[in-house]
Amino acid sequence: MIRTQGRALLCCVATLSPIVLTLICLSAAQASAQSGRMLLFGSSSVRGSFGRVITDELGRRGVTVVRRGYSAAGLARPDYLDMRELVRGMPLESTVRSVMLYIGGNDAQGIWLRPDERTGSRPADMWIWWNDERWMSVYQGRAVAFIQSLCARGMQSVIVLAPADVRSQRLQGRLERVRQALRHAAEATDCGRFVSTGGDTRSIEHAELAGEPLRTPDGVHMTMAGALRVWNRVRDTVLSIARNGNRPLRAHGSQQSIATAVLEPRTE
Repeated sequence: MIRTQGRALLCCVATLSPIVLTLICLSAAQASAQSGRMLLFGSSSVRGSFGRVITDELGRRGVTVVRRGYSAAGLARPDYLDMRELVRGMPLESTVRSVMLYIGGNDAQGIWLRPDERTGSRPADMWIWWNDERWMSVYQGRAVAFIQSLCARGMQSVIVLAPADVRSQRLQGRLERVRQALRHAAEATDCGRFVSTGGDTRSIEHAELAGEPLRTPDGVHMTMAGALRVWNRVRDTVLSIARNGNRPLRAHGSQQSIATAVLEPRTE
């Protein structure tokens, strides 16, 4: 009976026209490509535990992740590493459907201005210092331009992960300004989606006392346990954005679309 059914199936396939077979092959290829490719791009945490956790998880779900992490990467210091020029040289259009950014952890400092951003020729005109009232608008403008440049290259979504909580209260306070700027920047672009990673401020110290640290000795980078904790908190939100691309989504308990609302991840 099984052999008879198998022969019948082969006969059906053999009688299909070349056009129908072509359509079937195209549909299969489209379904396979639906998961797409994602560029995971940002600071050294992308190269470390956090990047590995994200890459492994998305890989299990059929998403091919291209991971690029750079030491001290950010938007404040293009004199050290110019993220704009770095991503400009990457061939995104033909291979990548979406981008996940993890930046900002190195940006709680003065901003080095490119020559075309300066208003004078004095050495002091090269910088916007941290306490300068212009810092927020300059940094936010840079973030908008960076994210929008990716949108303009056809990305369905640019997921902006906020810098994770850190051990130092002083640095944590500074990073709140960076997170706020990235949040507003993502909201101002065509495809940017901001995702908060917060929720570890109390747990970091408690975990260390219990002998299971969530951060490495520098207090900033995540251990594997810390990376898993942050990723588990934001996973559903990130997967929802990646799955739906640039289509409007509803935020948790909100009537606003994702384009105008910041998605807060689920709490544990």
